[in-house]
Amino acid sequence: VGAAACVGRPPLSLEAKSANLKKDDFKFALGEAVVRLAGSAPGGVLVFLPSYNALHQLARAWRDARLNQRYGGGQTQGTVWDRLVKAKGAVIVEPRGDGGATTHDEAIASYKRAIATKGGALLLCVYRGKCSEGISYNDDACRLVVCVGIPYSPAFDHLVARKKAYNDAKIRGGAALGCGRGGQAPADTKVMTGQTWYTMQAFRALNQALGRCVRHLNDYGALVLLDARFVDEPAHRRHVAAWIRDAIESASLGECARELRAHFGPSGAPAFVRRDYRERMGLKPLPLSQKDVKPNVDAKPDVKPDVKPDVKPDVKPDVKPDVK
Repeated sequence: VGAAACVGRPPLSLEAKSANLKKDDFKFALGEAVVRLAGSAPGGVLVFLPSYNALHQLARAWRDARLNQRYGGGQTQGTVWDRLVKAKGAVIVEPRGDGGATTHDEAIASYKRAIATKGGALLLCVYRGKCSEGISYNDDACRLVVCVGIPYSPAFDHLVARKKAYNDAKIRGGAALGCGRGGQAPADTKVMTGQTWYTMQAFRALNQALGRCVRHLNDYGALVLLDARFVDEPAHRRHVAAWIRDAIESASLGECARELRAHFGPSGAPAFVRRDYRERMGLKPLPLSQKDVKPNVDAKPDVKPDVKPDVKPDVKPDVKPDVK
């Protein structure tokens, strides 16, 4: 999805770069998109954002009644935050993990508890955060993942700049690295360039977030890439994980919301996963002799009787008498 609009305002291109995420009109266009998408999916919804700063700035803006009145077109349903709570039952914000009032484990527990008791919840979290790695959100714990933007590291961070420069220097070789025979390091053309490394780090985090949904054979869900760059610059798609790359389709916000409702409807994904997995994968069904006959778990495996090998009697060799 590459664009969204607040009521009474023209659509905005959802290119979720750090500069745009600081603009109030962009925050509320993004909020409108999240409300529409989250309200079209059952169960749990994970929304990934590029940084903690962006996450907390959005949360503050979406709660601000004055800003909502200005940019929300006079919505009578309340603030963006109120509409998210109405749609999902609860909205949880991933903590920074810096010793604040709530820990990551407590936030995740609150999210899963809300799904169990209220039937749904929305978790606002960040790429590379604890909520995006190492946690399995099975079944209703995650029916929809919304990935906002592409999580590039800050380009002017000195560690990022030095890593990019180091990779480029490795490719060139020579005295720049200050090592090797005679102070001249050999060129290493197998190393990826600094820019390639920078891009791969961003998409590795994006793919990790996309993997939070659909965790087992009978699980189902949906994934939404909420950034105009996937629409306007299709070359970005080649960095997305291979298992989803060919399934990416461009859609307007309204089309995406309608497709989500159909996907999660009674004849959609829930019906699909009830079919035999071989049929889902386009494989031939098992023969009736293998499919319908249940194994006898009480039967003992065939055991061959002990058979002793033939043993020839001891035969003493003929011994000729000593002849003097």
